[in-house]
Amino acid sequence: MKKIPLLIIINILVSPIVYINIENVLADSNTYYVANAGSDSNNGLSSSTPWKTIGKVNTAMNAGTIKTGDDIFFKRGDTFSDTYLNVRVGGGSSNYMIIGAYGNGQKPVFNNTGLHSILLNTNGLGYITIQDLILRNTSSTSLCAIAYLTNIVISRVNVSDSGHDGIFVDDTIGLKIENCVVHDCDLCCICLYGSPSHRLSNTMVLNCTAYNSGPGGDNIQIHVDDFDNDCGSNHLIRNCTSYNAGDEDGFDISAGKNIIIDNCETWGNDDTGIVIGNLVTNVTVQNCYFHEDYFGMYIGDAINVILRNNIAYNADRSPLDFYPTQGMGIYSYTIYNNDFLHPSSYSGTINRIVGFNYDYYDDVSIKNNIFAAFHASTPDKLFKVYTAIIPPSDEVIFDTNLWWHGSGSSTNKWWNGASNMNLAGWQTYYPTDNFDNPEFLDVENAVFSLTSTSPCIDTGVWLTQTNGAGSGTTIIVDDASYFTDGYGLISGDIIFIGNDINLKITDINYNSNQITVNRSITWTNNEYVSLSSYSGSKPDIGAYEFIQNEPGPLITDIFLTTSNPLDTDPLYGWINITCEVTDNIPVQQVKINITKPDGTVNNVSMDVYGTNIYYFNSNTIFSDCGTYYYYIWVYDTNQNTITSDHYNFSMAPNWDINRDTACNILDFTLISNNYNEAGQNGWIRQDVDNNGEINVLDLVVISTHYEEEW
Repeated sequence: MKKIPLLIIINILVSPIVYINIENVLADSNTYYVANAGSDSNNGLSSSTPWKTIGKVNTAMNAGTIKTGDDIFFKRGDTFSDTYLNVRVGGGSSNYMIIGAYGNGQKPVFNNTGLHSILLNTNGLGYITIQDLILRNTSSTSLCAIAYLTNIVISRVNVSDSGHDGIFVDDTIGLKIENCVVHDCDLCCICLYGSPSHRLSNTMVLNCTAYNSGPGGDNIQIHVDDFDNDCGSNHLIRNCTSYNAGDEDGFDISAGKNIIIDNCETWGNDDTGIVIGNLVTNVTVQNCYFHEDYFGMYIGDAINVILRNNIAYNADRSPLDFYPTQGMGIYSYTIYNNDFLHPSSYSGTINRIVGFNYDYYDDVSIKNNIFAAFHASTPDKLFKVYTAIIPPSDEVIFDTNLWWHGSGSSTNKWWNGASNMNLAGWQTYYPTDNFDNPEFLDVENAVFSLTSTSPCIDTGVWLTQTNGAGSGTTIIVDDASYFTDGYGLISGDIIFIGNDINLKITDINYNSNQITVNRSITWTNNEYVSLSSYSGSKPDIGAYEFIQNEPGPLITDIFLTTSNPLDTDPLYGWINITCEVTDNIPVQQVKINITKPDGTVNNVSMDVYGTNIYYFNSNTIFSDCGTYYYYIWVYDTNQNTITSDHYNFSMAPNWDINRDTACNILDFTLISNNYNEAGQNGWIRQDVDNNGEINVLDLVVISTHYEEEW
């Protein structure tokens, strides 16, 4: 250890002081403030000396004044309209750049009549959070990210009145759009777009609302670009609401691979609640409610699609329609435990519950669904095929579905393009399907639980069976396409195999029909395999029993806040980590796993605050200098688990005032800038010994650690 000589300390005190602003030498973050009452001649480094315009922020980025990991906060209640924010600087893995709000009141408004409100168009940028802003009145896309980016978070942003798309993103790895409201856009509200090169991957759209997209646009889309380039893999849309798409769809899923649409709702869309097509691969749509759309679910060319536990209700045309738009066909669809329904009060143009168009289908399994119309005369047919014949049973299987028509008669309620068909004719093809009133509690008021006498209770069929005997964690089944491992986005399905229950699927090979589960078991040939979340002797027909239990937990809005200043002394320093956990069943445990700089691990429970908010606050665990790593883990009463992303941050020792990982002359300079100032104990980092005064004692502490690094 090298001590700085006392003579140098004295020289620093008596020599002319070069005032180096502390924020300019902080290695991990500077914070810049912007307010209508500010001035672009200010330094922008405090809420009392803010800049005035977005243009000044752009200039500071271009000049290198704003550096990697710096934050930019706009004052709540203010409106900024001079230009758009051109983001040319990002953050790092342990220090995201935050572009957000400060103060009280309404979120800051970017009321820009130019091309954009915010543009990210610099290759290589990453680790940026854009939050708590209102973006309005752009002639093109409001928030546009069109470069090769990584780890972008768009949180609690409201977008409206865009002349093109509301939020448009391509070429980004690790995108999260959460708790945003996007509406009244001339084209799409939220557009995830294809690219010829890097492409989107690991995308999450969570808890968002999108409505009033313009003609030719969708509310939320995963879409090929203008040259039919794809948009990558692993996309989750969860807990989102989409309504009143002006001319298109609530959700348009026509690009990508490994896609989950979970627990979403649509209504009033001029075309469909959801459309799937263009040979997308590995898509799961579950626990969704599509109602009062023109089509509920419109299914096109795709491979490996699971539609389960959804309700499509009161569509103008049809709640379920198969129409391969590219003429390529439908491959490996499993459609089970859904409700496709029309109430008796409907008087529109509905002419079918299910429509089949085009001749080519392969490996389509439709089981345990309710297809019901409660009007006495509309539609005239429950099932219509717009081809020469009904797809033969080796291509399309209907198994243990319940059909119903409000007339009470099954006569001529199926149609194969040439002649009408009654139930007996239908059962020639599909003998396990039946015709009966499903007995919903109150279908007219959209209450889809079943009465105690419903013929749907405990009458469903198991999904598949084991193919051969064995032991271990990898099992061959007759058909693995009923299940998902979550694609790394959510937890895999919880299933049973014979007498082994609550097995979590960790991996699936659809080509070989192999599923891998989380623990070793022993099984025999032809053991039943199905989802575990049912009650009674067998699964019910329809959605209700399963839609109540499937979504599992979701972790969002993870935030770390610290004492100001950051301090390793437990008397003055603290760290607080919060998150939101949502689930449709009770959450049993929420824990945070923290690895300290010395490698020891603390796995502790988080406390609950209000509704769905969990927090962990400590002034002792984080009292050592060094890098900490943490993640959050959730477990619910249905044995669903989820783990958050892993995060890290660094605690600097108090003698490294500017937190640049070394004790050197810059730290002495910072003390000299505030020498002889006083405040409360621990009021500023220059008060190294936390005694409330900045004096020679603090310089002595620094000298003791001079040229040390951490």
